[in-house]
Amino acid sequence: MKKHKVKIPEGYEIENTSTTAPPTSITINLKPIKKELPKTWKEFINIKGRFHCNLQTKSNCLPNEFTALYKLTKLRDYYNDKWEPDWTNNQAEYTIHICDNAIQKGSIRNESHVLAFKNPDLRDEFLSNFRDLIETAKPLL
Repeated sequence: MKKHKVKIPEGYEIENTSTTAPPTSITINLKPIKKELPKTWKEFINIKGRFHCNLQTKSNCLPNEFTALYKLTKLRDYYNDKWEPDWTNNQAEYTIHICDNAIQKGSIRNESHVLAFKNPDLRDEFLSNFRDLIETAKPLL
């Protein structure tokens, strides 16, 4: 029997394998690795030893709104996994934004928002997990 090396693409793992009888072929099924997303700021800073600067030290106190906005942008970037919106392509981007002092979610075209996500599920999970930070940062959003 010949041996072959198979490189598994980054972000995938083997779900299962099957062989034919006699073993003339092998089928390998891959599934995407589900990235565990943090549900709190503390979980986020503990992921892979991630460092964050202390925004509220005695020598450098920022208003709560700025601290919350900083945290939201770091969390948004982690949730989006290197994806960035393209506000020029006329495609809907999934956003969390403020309208009439209320937190809204939607799909927006050609109008940039700080909290934009690559799909509606990520946006909804982010809103569910970080509504308190969004409320605090509301004046800046």
